[in-house]
Amino acid sequence: MNALDYLFFVLMLGTLGYLFVVMLRDGRER
Repeated sequence: MNALDYLFFVLMLGTLGYLFVVMLRDGRER
């Protein structure tokens, strides 16, 4: 597992976590 694979993995996790938080916040407001 090289640096590029690790960077892509971290970016993917960050994006999923961000989308999850946005969905939770949006669902709570309604």
